[in-house]
Formats: sequence, structure tokens, C-alpha cells
Amino acid sequence: MEALVVLAFVVVILVVPVLLAPPPSDRDAEPPVLDHGGTAPSSFFGSRRERRLWMWTLIVLVGIFSSLGPARDLASALRERNLLGVSSAAVVLL
Repeated sequence: MEALVVLAFVVVILVVPVLLAPPPSDRDAEPPVLDHGGTAPSSFFGSRRERRLWMWTLIVLVGIFSSLGPARDLASALRERNLLGVSSAAVVLL
């Protein structure tokens, strides 16, 4: 279980920022041009980068909410063994 926590930490700290970095073509992209009505083009998202950021936001939220059930079971198991306080302090110190 400890290895899983370390792996999750590494993914969040190192891998996710690399995935969210815009590709070279997006860095110099111009903002969307407004038509005569003053509205943006028909796309819901302003750019491919914005679409990618919202998709990663959705993935992170799904990950957080899907881990709530196992977290409750883990907390119950740690509480039974009287290790909940120690493990909580260890997680905070990491």
C-alpha cells in the first residue's frame, strides 16, 4: 500500500505537469477570432489546450471520487489496528 501512495505522489508531481504542458504548436496560437455578432466560434472550448486541461480536470475528479470508497475501508482497517494517527502523521510529513 505504501508503494501505491509513493507511485501516486510521483505521478501527480512529475507526470501530470508534463502531460499538461502545451505542445509547441499551441504556444504561439492566436486567440479565437470573434465574428460580427460578438460571439466566439462554434466550439465549446476556446482552444485545444483548454479542452485538454478540462479533460485532465475531469480525470482527476473521477480519480478523487473513485478513491473515496477504498479510503473509508483503509481508514477502518487502520483504526482497528490503532494506526490511524501514525499513518495520518506519516502522510502529512511526506
